Amino acid sequence: MYQQLSTVLKTWFTPQRRRKSFPAAAAEIDCLERRQLLTLPEVIDITSAEIGDGGPFDQGRAVIVDWVADPNADSYEYWISDGGDNNHLDRLPTRGTVTENHLEVAAFPTFPGYEGRIWVRGLNEEGQGPWSAMERVVVPGGQLPGELDFGFVTPENSPVNLAHVKSFYLSSVSSLVFNIDHPDSYTQDTDAWLSRDGAVLSTDGRHLAPSGGGRRDMKFDYHVDSGGNIPDGLYRVWFRGRNGVGVSPWTEPVTIAVGASQPEITGPTSNAQPARPEITWSAGVADVDYQIWIQPKGGSVLISERGISDTSYTPQIDLPDGVYYAFVRQVSDSGAVLPWSSRFQFEVGTSTLPQRPQLTLVPNLVGDEIEDFRPLFQWANDPNAVRFDLYVAEGLNGTSVIRETELTGTSFLGSVLGTNGAIHYRAWLRAFGSDGTVTAWSEFVEFRVFLDGRVLPAGG
Repeated sequence: MYQQLSTVLKTWFTPQRRRKSFPAAAAEIDCLERRQLLTLPEVIDITSAEIGDGGPFDQGRAVIVDWVADPNADSYEYWISDGGDNNHLDRLPTRGTVTENHLEVAAFPTFPGYEGRIWVRGLNEEGQGPWSAMERVVVPGGQLPGELDFGFVTPENSPVNLAHVKSFYLSSVSSLVFNIDHPDSYTQDTDAWLSRDGAVLSTDGRHLAPSGGGRRDMKFDYHVDSGGNIPDGLYRVWFRGRNGVGVSPWTEPVTIAVGASQPEITGPTSNAQPARPEITWSAGVADVDYQIWIQPKGGSVLISERGISDTSYTPQIDLPDGVYYAFVRQVSDSGAVLPWSSRFQFEVGTSTLPQRPQLTLVPNLVGDEIEDFRPLFQWANDPNAVRFDLYVAEGLNGTSVIRETELTGTSFLGSVLGTNGAIHYRAWLRAFGSDGTVTAWSEFVEFRVFLDGRVLPAGG
């Protein structure tokens, strides 16, 4: 009895039984729409690509392209970019579709040597086919681009070290930007190579908008440290120009320190030095050795020594009496070098040269209401100095606001400066001897002027 009941229940509750128990209307199979599976287009074979006249476009040069027609394609899509590289198709792109296997596009630069790159693929109702292989076109009449150069500007006789005003700046904490001067119209694009302490960081800088006069900015973005800052170190960068004809030679590398100032020689601080004077300088990049260069005035190099880990050096030989020039720079283990410091002058034996002056900013107590708004500078007298040169500039952009080259006293009352307390100013002083010799610039004095006319040190 139990076995018979189980068999009945199992038969009743099977899917087949349920469907038979609840029948649906028969499907009208003959009314279903027939569908045909479309075939994707194949890889397009470009048969010719050239630069021709604009023809009916009347817009100068035209890109003319032909390819093998594909019966599976309803239309074709094309992409034309400049000759940057295959990974940057967004550089000067031209994109569109055509129904024929022939293309004429006149929106293309016309200067000789310009290179373009072309891709084509077929399209149908179900999707799109693969891109063709890349084809190059070059505007005829071009020649190799000229050698690139770094542009930089510094006021004449400015105390700012040239190493500080190279065409290099940090646009943000994660970017390095260099200014490049393109010397001729044959330069289409720029290749770049950037390293830090000998390790390659990037070979793919990104162009920013041209800033006029043939100058363009090259920007490098890369991973920064955990704090979001560019790591300290010695950065080296090379550039070369490129077009459809070829490439120019690489520029000489420019090396710049991030995270430290350019070392500058600070001593000897007085003349009449002994035969083996101690040469001192300010610190540069941490854990990078220094090189010292010493030569007599009017003579050739006497000492050139690398591998100095400290910020001072004492010659191991006696220096004859006379005037000497000294320079210092940093050289990493990978061979990367920073620019030389400013020339430092010192004297061994006699005392005929002026000493490097020390400039100070003192309270203006002249008493006149207007004159109280003027900076007052002072310095010590020097028996070997016949005149002094004072240079005052806006601290952020280096624009000169005061320049006095024939000062013979030991103080100077400046002109009324802007009363915006947000503007910082910097001042330097140097001394000239009777024979035309000149000292290094003093350490700068930084100050600002407030809305009420007060002139105070920058930290005051």
